[in-house]
Amino acid sequence: KCEWRGAGQAFEWRDPGWGRFQVVEPWRLWADPNSTPPHLAAAAGPALLARLWADAPPSARSRAYCEIDEADLLGGKAPLVSCSCYEDRVGGACQVPVRSFCLNQ
Repeated sequence: KCEWRGAGQAFEWRDPGWGRFQVVEPWRLWADPNSTPPHLAAAAGPALLARLWADAPPSARSRAYCEIDEADLLGGKAPLVSCSCYEDRVGGACQVPVRSFCLNQ
């Protein structure tokens, strides 16, 4: 579970790191501002997105957490950040779904 640094500048947000989310630079999650989910891009606006990506190293493009290629993961390439997965996913980028169930159901 990761949240991008600056989320509170784009829209009303809980405290940074709420729910034990890891707070990371947005370019560690998405390769470029145009890669962010549409609702986040609309809330942030192009000027804020450009500022948030201003310090992104060129090498970040191929290793962004939300966009890393599954073949790269299988080949041992690591994403820029490691976010803990929700209980229904595993893998380096939480890309592998797993079945979960409750014992009381």
